[in-house]
Amino acid sequence: MNLLIVDDEKFSVEALQNTVPWAELGIHHVFSCYNIQDAKELLENETINIMVCDIEMLSGSGLDLLAWVEKEGMPLVSILLTCHPDFSYAVTALEHGALAYLLKPFKPEELHSTIRQAIAKVRELQHIARLQKREALSNASRTLVQEQFWFQLITGMFLDCDRSYVAWECSWKNIDFPDNTLFYPALFLVTKNQADGMNRSLVNFTVKNVLNEVLLSSGNCPPPVTLFSYYVVLIPAPVLLPEKEMKEKYDHIIDFLHRNYHLLLQYFCGKTVSWNELYEQVSSLRRQADTLLASLENACDSQKENVSVIEQSIRLIQENPDISREELASRFFLNPDYFAKLFKKETGKALSDYIANLKLEEAKYMLSQTADGISNIASLLGYSNFSYFSKMFRKKTGMTPSEYRKAYYGTIPS
Repeated sequence: MNLLIVDDEKFSVEALQNTVPWAELGIHHVFSCYNIQDAKELLENETINIMVCDIEMLSGSGLDLLAWVEKEGMPLVSILLTCHPDFSYAVTALEHGALAYLLKPFKPEELHSTIRQAIAKVRELQHIARLQKREALSNASRTLVQEQFWFQLITGMFLDCDRSYVAWECSWKNIDFPDNTLFYPALFLVTKNQADGMNRSLVNFTVKNVLNEVLLSSGNCPPPVTLFSYYVVLIPAPVLLPEKEMKEKYDHIIDFLHRNYHLLLQYFCGKTVSWNELYEQVSSLRRQADTLLASLENACDSQKENVSVIEQSIRLIQENPDISREELASRFFLNPDYFAKLFKKETGKALSDYIANLKLEEAKYMLSQTADGISNIASLLGYSNFSYFSKMFRKKTGMTPSEYRKAYYGTIPS
């Protein structure tokens, strides 16, 4: 456990450092700063559990530092020291979450007791954080299980099964699947990505998150399902709005994603059907979407001479992070070395670095949002050597792939 002492009087800091038996109290490392700016920099770069801070300093008030800590959301326990018995100080300190307010000079036993209280508070906060993280991982796991079931349903994996088997499948997976429920399917398709730096993984996360928040939060609906490059929403009849209102909600989603994320989408609505008719309905929606995509691609081909080689290559890389320099160069009948130089000249980035960073983002997404095995993820991204993948990932993120999965499974990729 780490502790920070902040005081502009050097002898006060040394007295606290040398007279308190920190190790006996459970403090492993004691940092010290003599002004607020240095304290802020240290707090941003070190994990501090407890802060002991003087209030009156030439560089500013310790109360201001405490307010900054609160604003930054730093999970530390604060103890404030002062020479002045000003009640307003105590009130402000407690308002900003300070554990204690000690008036100088204080007895060593008083400080020792307060430090013990702070250590107990830190352990309580750490326990709560572990419980919250465990709950978040559990919720993410349940969502993945549910999405897998609905993916199987709309892709026809239960066509030869009767309803009792499907109900049994849902019961042990804790999925709500009431009798005789009808579903209203809709399919969303991203037709254009005008956002800088949004790769497929981030687009996927953004669209699904918006679908959940804007559309599905009002009722007990299945999670949106990623079906290859499409997103399928299934609205149960009990929470289904009139068709006009549903389309207004869909239009709102399209407008929201365009205004805030520069994504252009189209949607296709099906008919209200029973669970065993969903496969045919969703297949029909996919055929409509495929027809639209083909027409868009034909229009794009007719204008291809106006699109630079590098713009086309970036799209190819985003669609397939595993593509090699040689494969890219061959698409445009260029020498690989010349192609790499051209890419660096137009983008300012080395081709190898661009592909490696894209693979890293894809790996982070798959580790945090899927249950795929780590070796399988490495293979999918084109790494034949698992050790190299792990070494590269750790160099870029500071964590091994397994450590990253434990820390971020079910959250937004960092």
